[in-house]
Amino acid sequence: MGQDLDERLEATTVVAAEPPAVSSISALYQKHFRKLVSDLTSAFGLGPPDPEDVAQRTFEQLLKRGDIANVLSLEAFLWRAAKNNRLSQLRSMASAKRRDSALETLFLGSPGYLESPERVLETRERIKLTLAAMDAMPSARRKAFEMVRFDDMAHKDVAKIMGISRPAVSKHVAKAMRDIVRALEAEDAADGS
Repeated sequence: MGQDLDERLEATTVVAAEPPAVSSISALYQKHFRKLVSDLTSAFGLGPPDPEDVAQRTFEQLLKRGDIANVLSLEAFLWRAAKNNRLSQLRSMASAKRRDSALETLFLGSPGYLESPERVLETRERIKLTLAAMDAMPSARRKAFEMVRFDDMAHKDVAKIMGISRPAVSKHVAKAMRDIVRALEAEDAADGS
């Protein structure tokens, strides 16, 4: 679909076609979702990001847009929007990876970090604060965080086990990290005052 669709997109800008006769976004979803997922998989593989997540976000954006009557080629529009969504998700994933790396450095520090008794005690205290922050989390957030961080499970697998979407798993993990960082920052601020 990728290259052929790009050529069709260019052709549609020259010759205006009638908008598709689709009564609702729901009907549009039923008609195009599976094909869009298939085309994304063919063009980019199984991910990350997952082709189904990309297609889902594309239709969410289409729903927010509302009016599709002025779209010349719906298939080309969906493909272009899906490619853009995929790029946005890749950027978000890279950002999350950088954030995670920074948090690992926060706990472990540089090589040789634990060489002094003071550092060992400080690290133990940070671990206690982290565990306390985890105990205070809603159970779904804690469960998703533990499966991703401690059991090294993929977000896709956690989503299946918990019966939620992959983006929901990502949000739970991000909020859990935020809770932990806030707990550590609060302690650091209390120590400084």
